[in-house]
Amino acid sequence: VRTTSGEFSPQADGAFGAGDAGSPAAEGDAAAADVLCRSRPPGPSPSVFGPVDPDLNEHYLWHGTGPAEAHSIAEMGFDIHQAGSSRGTLFGRGLYFAESCLKADEYVKPDGRGLFPLIL
Repeated sequence: VRTTSGEFSPQADGAFGAGDAGSPAAEGDAAAADVLCRSRPPGPSPSVFGPVDPDLNEHYLWHGTGPAEAHSIAEMGFDIHQAGSSRGTLFGRGLYFAESCLKADEYVKPDGRGLFPLIL
């Protein structure tokens, strides 16, 4: 989502709406979504990300994964040798990303607390 200043806003339209089967949104965690939405101050979301340059084909992309894998990626970065190890390689070996968090959340696995990791 672009703001009027051209910066990325981490707010996603419909992020808590109906999703695909198995996604956090489809599981109906409306109470948690309501708490998250009410805790955000009114007005535009402050951007913690720098602006992207569409002339350079820059985009923010999402990656859905499991909790242990998300921790490993956060600590050491993406590892091409692990590519496809948990969900397969539909289009061949590689790292898969999505423009929409709703698409990426089809690939997440919950941790023991019911949290679903997404990497931006």
